[in-house]
Amino acid sequence: MIVLDSLVAATATPSFWTAILVIVVSLPLLILHRQSKHTKPQEPPFPFLRLPAELRNLVYEELVDHRHRPTFPPRDLQRRPLSCLRRLMTPKKVPTNRIAMMLVSRQVSGEYNDVLCKRARFTLDVAESNARRPDLWSISKEVLSRVRDCKVRIHATSRMLGAVDPRSMPRQWELRNRVADCLEPMQKVESLHLHVHAIPDPLWNPLWMWYHISQHFKELDGPAFTGISFDLAGSWTLGENHLGRDRDGRWQWRCAMDHAVLDDTAGWQPIREFCAALYVECRVCQRAEAASEEDEA
Repeated sequence: MIVLDSLVAATATPSFWTAILVIVVSLPLLILHRQSKHTKPQEPPFPFLRLPAELRNLVYEELVDHRHRPTFPPRDLQRRPLSCLRRLMTPKKVPTNRIAMMLVSRQVSGEYNDVLCKRARFTLDVAESNARRPDLWSISKEVLSRVRDCKVRIHATSRMLGAVDPRSMPRQWELRNRVADCLEPMQKVESLHLHVHAIPDPLWNPLWMWYHISQHFKELDGPAFTGISFDLAGSWTLGENHLGRDRDGRWQWRCAMDHAVLDDTAGWQPIREFCAALYVECRVCQRAEAASEEDEA
C-alpha cells in the first residue's frame, strides 16, 4: 500500500509528465532517422563504378578483343586432371584480366559479361562425351540469349551418327534436333558457324561425315547457320571449299579465299554433287595465280 501511494505521488509530479512528453516526441523522430539512414543510397565500393556506364563499357571492350574465344569443350577434350604431386609442383597461375574482372563484384561481372557476349566468339563443342546429355554445354540460356558470334564444332564419329552404313543414315537425326534445341535461346546471334571435324573409321569415309552433317544442319531454323566448314582429324586436308550465304541468304560454295565458286543446291544435295562442289576450282584464284606467273616470267 505504501509503494502504491509513492507511485501515485510520483506520477503527480511535473517532471514525470515532462519525461513522458520527451519520449513521445523523440520516438517518431528516432524512427524516421533510422529509416532515412537505411534508405540513403550507398556509395560505390570503389571509384571505377562512379564512372558513367559508357566509359566503363570502353574499359571492358579493351579487355575483350576479337581474338578472345570462350570455349566450352566436352569432358573428353579437356585436359586430364593433374595428380596430387604434380598439382603441388605446378605453380599457381595468376588470374588473367578477363577472369579477374568476373571476381570483382556482381555488378562488374554482369557488365563485363554483357560486353563479352557482344564482342567475343563463343566455341561450343559436340563430341561423344556430351552427345547424349540433355544439356550439351555448361552455359546458361541467359548467356546464350546475349551471344552475337558463335562457332559450333562437331567432332564427328560413326557412333555419333548412329548408322553402320553411311548410305542408310536416316533423315531424322536425334543429335541434330538436340543441338537445335540448345541453340534456340540464341536469338540475337549475328554469326553462327558450324565446323565439322571428321574422325573417320574403316566404314565411314570423312566425305560421308561431312556430307550428312552439313545436309542435316544447313536448313536449320531459329537460329540458322551462316557458314559450314570441314576438316579431318590427324591429317592435312586438300583445301576443301566451304559453305557460306550470299546477300539473299542462299547457300553457296566458297573457296579458301572466300570467293564464291558455285551456288548450292536447295534442299538435300546428292552426294556426288556435294563431293564435286567440295573441290571445284575457284576461277578468281586461278586468274590471280596466272597473272602472278606472267609477272614472274
